[in-house]
Amino acid sequence: MAFENFDSLFLGIAAFLISFVVLYIAWGIILRIMDSVFSRSKFYFIPKLLKEIGRSVIFLMILVSAYFGVHFYDATLLDETILKVWGIILILAVTETIARLLLSTMDVYKSKLRGAPTFFSNRIPLLKTLVGLFTYGIAVLIVITYLSYEIGSIVTLIGVVFLIMVFIIYFDLIKNIAAGFQLAERMQEGDYIEMDGRNGFVEKILDQHTIIRDIDGKSITIPNSRFVNGVMKNNFFSEGNLISLKIRITDVPKAKEKLAGLCGKVALKLEDVFNDYNPKVYLSGMEEGCNVYSVKFMISPNSDLRKIMDEFNNAIKNEFKKNLVEIKID
Repeated sequence: MAFENFDSLFLGIAAFLISFVVLYIAWGIILRIMDSVFSRSKFYFIPKLLKEIGRSVIFLMILVSAYFGVHFYDATLLDETILKVWGIILILAVTETIARLLLSTMDVYKSKLRGAPTFFSNRIPLLKTLVGLFTYGIAVLIVITYLSYEIGSIVTLIGVVFLIMVFIIYFDLIKNIAAGFQLAERMQEGDYIEMDGRNGFVEKILDQHTIIRDIDGKSITIPNSRFVNGVMKNNFFSEGNLISLKIRITDVPKAKEKLAGLCGKVALKLEDVFNDYNPKVYLSGMEEGCNVYSVKFMISPNSDLRKIMDEFNNAIKNEFKKNLVEIKID
């Protein structure tokens, strides 16, 4: 009897060790393949991510190997209760591994930005929280279903109904948040945009809405979904550009001469405006009883357009006071 127990114990230990070694070698082969395939590609970070979840993977190996070890030692020990406990631990271990992989991927993306904040990177802490809650929430549902299929089905159905109700109630909020992530590729803070007859600089892109500041300094709040559904023109000024201002002024004696002299002085003060291209002022017509002037000048690459417009706007407002009706980039 003692020899039989010893043989069973030896067989169980051997099964555990063989299983663990085989899994460990397989994991090592996977790491080498991933390293050889992705190390010199744009997905070079994949081998690093896999190495970071190595501890979680080893724990999974131990769980699987322990199952084989106990099975070959004495299969009767694996009764229903033990199997349930082992299954729950396995589900949680797999969930932990998946969660670590997803969260590490977000950390890698943030590190690639090298401190350059974007709309998406600023929301990474929120996304990590949501991903964690979603991943472990799914794990809880799987555990409940594993313990009792009937109860799990009911809980899952209640969860789905709840999510549908939340989606319906907060549809506009969800739509604006989803649109915000799309805006990260279409515009950035500081861009000058035109949409639905409104124009101005992008002051701040928030979770649900975007704040636009017009040339007069007034802030406008626009839901993010409007930028996706509406017609938006984004004027990029990353390179040297010829800027054209549209200025509407009521009838003022010698307005063109005053405007030309004033804009020339402002241009001399600004380093971002080319001095060899003095602002040109043209009377382009009449509109709603006002004279419409066009002021054209050249700005240097990567210039601060918002600062330039503030200088021109303040100078023109101070000169023409109540006679100024509108000033914008044409």
